[in-house]
Amino acid sequence: RGANEFYGEYVQNNRFFASEPVKRMSALTENLLHGIDYAAAEARRKANFALLADRLGALNELAPRESTFMYPLLMKNGAEVRKRLQAQKIYVPTLWPSAREPAAPGEPEYELSQNLLPLPMDQRYGRAEMEAVAEAVRACLA
Repeated sequence: RGANEFYGEYVQNNRFFASEPVKRMSALTENLLHGIDYAAAEARRKANFALLADRLGALNELAPRESTFMYPLLMKNGAEVRKRLQAQKIYVPTLWPSAREPAAPGEPEYELSQNLLPLPMDQRYGRAEMEAVAEAVRACLA
């Protein structure tokens, strides 16, 4: 299922965990993590990054070389593109939302928080999904 289905829970969990101390991992979680093929996950993420870089690199104000977390797409109208993507059920989080509060438009902190689109590219997704994300971004600009 898509990440957008869990956004409400994500926000609620962040509020809860903000005041929780660091705790030990459960035995179940530790065993589940041992079952992950990390090399395959890394390879899929790198392939997804490369595809997004190929399709969207000309639109990007950044020149990212590699990431296994997300594809960082920086655009002047990123905030508007984010809204349009979310309306299409493509969840694009806002990183550092609190950076906007003390900063003003035009300041680097504000601009990154507003206009950096950390596009999803993890191992759950393949070529078809990445092509769809790239096409959705391009459609938002038309």
